[in-house]
Amino acid sequence: MNPYIYLRVLKHAEHTVFCVQDGQKTYYDQLFGKSVAYSSGQQVKRSILDALTSGLNVQMAPITFNYNVTTKNELENKEPWSPCDPTYIDQLLGGWMRAGDGITVKRRSPLSISAMRPLHPLLAGMDNKENITFDRSDKPDYNPVNVRFGDKLLSEEEIEAFLSENNRTLPRRNWIPDNARTSGLFVYDVAIDLRTLFSVSTNQHEPELLKEKIEELKTAGWVES
Repeated sequence: MNPYIYLRVLKHAEHTVFCVQDGQKTYYDQLFGKSVAYSSGQQVKRSILDALTSGLNVQMAPITFNYNVTTKNELENKEPWSPCDPTYIDQLLGGWMRAGDGITVKRRSPLSISAMRPLHPLLAGMDNKENITFDRSDKPDYNPVNVRFGDKLLSEEEIEAFLSENNRTLPRRNWIPDNARTSGLFVYDVAIDLRTLFSVSTNQHEPELLKEKIEELKTAGWVES
């Protein structure tokens, strides 16, 4: 039995933007002499998980936003954290990695997704540039925020005092500047690994889960096999 399912998807994108940190991702097509837009496999996976959680009417896993207070009393963005919890469908299918908070844990997604690229360089184009955000401000109580001053994690009272004294706000969004919109026909490929689609590893040599989470899953009815 083949443990993989292979899919190829054709998508019509109309005046949209593939958002990344430093602007629209592009590559230069030597044959046709033009830059064309593409979307990374990670971005495609995010769109799939958005559609999945919306269809199932469930929440995505809460993301912890981390900030650091600099010596100039400015707020500096740090790497967001995921809960590394397979009871959330987007975590189970999307995988995770969390470092800098004890033992590093990571799970490879059972979905291997190629970049989404133009079906043909002349069937896609780009226009306009704009600034956008990675935004979770619509659910501020669901997505927590950590603020650190050096190695110290500030309490909620200390955070509120800092914001009040410095006339600052603490958004749950990261700024993404200078993005171009694109339109056209795009294609991407998906390989689904059925062996890990609905299971997680309990190996502690290169862990996907901490021991505490493994025991929580067993208590919740997950079966060890």
